Amino acid sequence: MAISEKNGQVPHLPKVFHKDQIQALGRKSTQGMRWEPATIKDDLILKIKCVTAGYEELRKKLPYPCASTLQRIIQHITFESGNLDEVFDMILASIKNLTAEQLSHISYCTLAGDEMAVEPTQMVDPSTKKPIDHVTLNSHDGIANKALVFILGGISSRWKQTLGYYFTRAKAGGEDADAVGREIAEIIMEIIKRAEAIGLRVHRFTSDMGPENQAVWRHLGVRCNRFECIYSVDHPVRKGDQLCFVPDVLHLFKALKRTIVANGSVFLPDNIVEREGLPTNEVNASHIKALLDEQDKMELKIAQILKKDSLEPKRHFHDMKVGTARGVISRRTATGLHVLALTKQDPSYITTAWFINHVNRWFELMTSRRHKLALRQNQRFTTKLSSI
Repeated sequence: MAISEKNGQVPHLPKVFHKDQIQALGRKSTQGMRWEPATIKDDLILKIKCVTAGYEELRKKLPYPCASTLQRIIQHITFESGNLDEVFDMILASIKNLTAEQLSHISYCTLAGDEMAVEPTQMVDPSTKKPIDHVTLNSHDGIANKALVFILGGISSRWKQTLGYYFTRAKAGGEDADAVGREIAEIIMEIIKRAEAIGLRVHRFTSDMGPENQAVWRHLGVRCNRFECIYSVDHPVRKGDQLCFVPDVLHLFKALKRTIVANGSVFLPDNIVEREGLPTNEVNASHIKALLDEQDKMELKIAQILKKDSLEPKRHFHDMKVGTARGVISRRTATGLHVLALTKQDPSYITTAWFINHVNRWFELMTSRRHKLALRQNQRFTTKLSSI
């Protein structure tokens, strides 16, 4: 059957495949095919999502270019450690034809920096014949065991793009941390300036609160203590605007849980106790432990995600999971504490329940992707937000 006849009998085929893929269906082999740019783009995304083994399995039945073809087409793109120049060029190419309205919606973004562990070993890049095992920050030296990655992400639209990465070693302290902080601060400012130059609008920087990231914030003039809280600085590009600094919500959430469990107690300021009408000023971890013990006797549990591992994690990586913190700080845990306050006739449980519910509400607002919980100008919403 000719491909034209086949296409005539399957009218939805052009909706699934590009023109060159439809042509490939009528050939015995895809060898020598000239693939369209749109096909290459879609198949690169598919290969990333399915990895090579899954992609090759799909090729057995569907008209896709082989993995080596995709690799050959993109081999000119340099991806060496540092700021990725060609990525900025690709972003510019993708947004330069947008309308002013579309650009205003997609250009608002945040810059995030985070580290990931890598295996310290000697490696050579086969394409450049250069070693890629050593650190690439001037303030570090030796074989790398971490990678510091910088990513831009949309605020009013969902998109993200890696803009640079650097190989580093384990975090340092004292003067070493200050030196690293100065260097990373310069990298951040350079990325923001380049992003603004191609039409993006970077409004904030997000990171965890490790010692080197704290050094970055201090170097840029951001600080928070009992006497003052400076969380923004003058924008390096847009005069009159501010660049905000936001701690990573997930790391902060896990740190709050660890603080409660490790210290045993957290004491609230007197003005909050008075404003909220709380019976005591103490948030006590023993209340959560009592709820866990009480639930062991129940067939239907109030806080079913609260486990013993949530309070006493046996492994470091288990403690780093957000789910572990969610087991302790959740609406159901707060409800369970209210129930214990009634059954035990102990009002001190109410303070712990209030704190757990308050932190949980903050976490839901900060991590929600639903429009219903999005920040907005609304009296009812503003009242709830101001209380947090």
